[in-house]
Amino acid sequence: MKNLAKASLWLLFTGVMMFAAVSCDNPKSEKEVSVYSYGGKKGFIDKTGRIAIEPKYDTVHPFNEGLASVSIDGKWGFIDATGYMVIEPRFDWADYFIEGLAYVRIDDKWGFIDTTGYRVVKPQFEDACPFQEGLASVKTDGKWGVIDKTGKMVIEPRFNNAIYFNEGLAKVNADGKYGFIDKTGKMVIEPRFDIARSFSEGLAEVKIDEKWGFIDKTGKMVIEPRYENVCDFSEGLAAVEIDGKRGFIDKTGTMVIEPQFDDVRSFGEGLAAVKTDGYYGFIDKEGKMVIDPQFLRVEGHFVDGLIFVEYAYDEYGFIDRTGKIVIEDYDSWGVSDAFVVPFIGQSFSDGLIPAYIPKKFGLSKRITEPLYDKIEELSSGVFFARSGYYYFVIDKSGNVIEDSLWDENEIDEVLCRYDE
Repeated sequence: MKNLAKASLWLLFTGVMMFAAVSCDNPKSEKEVSVYSYGGKKGFIDKTGRIAIEPKYDTVHPFNEGLASVSIDGKWGFIDATGYMVIEPRFDWADYFIEGLAYVRIDDKWGFIDTTGYRVVKPQFEDACPFQEGLASVKTDGKWGVIDKTGKMVIEPRFNNAIYFNEGLAKVNADGKYGFIDKTGKMVIEPRFDIARSFSEGLAEVKIDEKWGFIDKTGKMVIEPRYENVCDFSEGLAAVEIDGKRGFIDKTGTMVIEPQFDDVRSFGEGLAAVKTDGYYGFIDKEGKMVIDPQFLRVEGHFVDGLIFVEYAYDEYGFIDRTGKIVIEDYDSWGVSDAFVVPFIGQSFSDGLIPAYIPKKFGLSKRITEPLYDKIEELSSGVFFARSGYYYFVIDKSGNVIEDSLWDENEIDEVLCRYDE
């Protein structure tokens, strides 16, 4: 019996054998103290880190224009900020709403719906992208073109890549070189760049002979190609790289923050993340360090006063503009690591952000909160539990009898001691 229990538990806790969250075999345990699970689904948290929409979806996308697409049993629908299902799950795929329309897939064909679920553009395309500036890129017969919101093809399919309009222009590839077209499909900046990126704040990054510079909407080179890498302009400044170090220039090409950082992010709400000596901090537009370097990772830039960071190894959350951690890696029970807050790289939208709650186990009747990755009964009224790299022996009231770091030899002794 002891050897069988030891073997079963070892397989269970090393992941070789799957553990189901069902009641224990002991009739008394099944009635009074049974194992239950919590989580394993996706929902949304608010800016305090609390659960705003319960985790009951297989997959979710961020809120945009008041709605978020969610997946249940392989079908996609849309919920509002209260969690009410306003468009029932019936699509094979659905993305977020932009400019009042969302692109959806039915039977391998893509089309567009409005916020009532009405098919404004019936599914007919091989692929599609969201609307931007009143137009959307769609694929038919292997080529990309552009439609308007009625579904009319305004730029015939002739491009090999999807087309995204920013500030009235879209980059396109023609015979290995990049240029820009307007919304009629006319080539207004001839293809002559090795690489080009979309316009932002009136300028676009372009690469010629391994160096990056910036052009205006006439195609004029306003900042000569001399940088190893660049980012687009944000709040009047753009990150550039020289000799492996990064700083910031203004729209005249003047270096306003000297290249001195190992990595940087774009400015958002007046601050930019910068990396020095292995850690990220934040500078203002004068280059002053306003939040000392202390973070292992930073995603994006500040949005609504918050930004996502890794503040300790494998510990994630949001900080405010003072550097204070305002949402930690905690679940609604206040238990570390039980709740993995935002999906990497995302920010709040409509006050909410997608979040994932891994499945956790506890004992019934809320004798214990769902703190543990696994639980199994050793003997009547004694349970063996694991959380991360630690094991616990708990009684049926949830009291911890003993705990320690995981060690194979020590685990064998524990199993023998309690399995009698």
